[in-house]
Amino acid sequence: MEKIIVKRIKGRELSETLRSMKVGDIMIIKEKEFRSTSVFNACYKLNKKGFKFDCSAKKNIDGSRVTRLS
Repeated sequence: MEKIIVKRIKGRELSETLRSMKVGDIMIIKEKEFRSTSVFNACYKLNKKGFKFDCSAKKNIDGSRVTRLS
């Protein structure tokens, strides 16, 4: 069973929050907290640093879904 986390994130804590996720965790980030482009940029920058994330906004109407892969 998947573990889905719904959490409020403030200001510049997006990268830190993504970094603190455990492998296999899924987080839903609402559009009113961060635009999907901001979420995708944070995932891209962390992927370049060695973290692996899968970001998707296709199945979520009002936000982005982020999965930590490694």
